Amino acid sequence: MNTKTIPIQNASSVLLKMEAPINAHDIDMFMNCFAPDFVGEQPVHPLTGDKALEDEMG
Repeated sequence: MNTKTIPIQNASSVLLKMEAPINAHDIDMFMNCFAPDFVGEQPVHPLTGDKALEDEMG
């Protein structure tokens, strides 16, 4: 796995690059915004299931 991080010099330019494929619903163009070895990791939300959602909503 590649753990090298490249700092973002201009976040606005990154968002502008991603805006066109998102608006065009073009998944191939959107995927080209990422390095081939990109791994996206999101934390697991502590609330899962319908009951947890009901508890969270009140």
